[in-house]
Amino acid sequence: MHPVFPFDLAAQDAISRAESDPEQAAEALRLVAACLRRGEALPANLAEYLAGAIEASMGKPQARRAAALCNELHLTAQNRRPAAYWPEVGAYMTDLIEAGASQNAAAVNFRIGEPTAVRYLRQYREAMRAAEAVERLEAGRTD
Repeated sequence: MHPVFPFDLAAQDAISRAESDPEQAAEALRLVAACLRRGEALPANLAEYLAGAIEASMGKPQARRAAALCNELHLTAQNRRPAAYWPEVGAYMTDLIEAGASQNAAAVNFRIGEPTAVRYLRQYREAMRAAEAVERLEAGRTD
């Protein structure tokens, strides 16, 4: 992982799908373990995923903490519908905006709510800005 890159794309993919797929939650934790074994700092998105789950679950009664941690990490199925893939939604919404079309079409197309579509667009834009910053840095530019 590039030291300036604020998050890991593979981790973001696993985290974004973890809520509806416990196997993706397990993949996110495998990525955490790999970073720890290499002695590397966790990417921001993995650190937030792990820290958020720990904080939320440790606020529960002691008898429920283990189950709460599994729930917060999304390791247990909660019978949720599959999540839309945020990079795909973000790219689709970007195309819609550039074409002057309604952003609502993305929500309808992916069967998600408008607030979710907007959140995915925001995640996509942040990822694109971060990737562009890394490319500039690697090219020796700082503009």
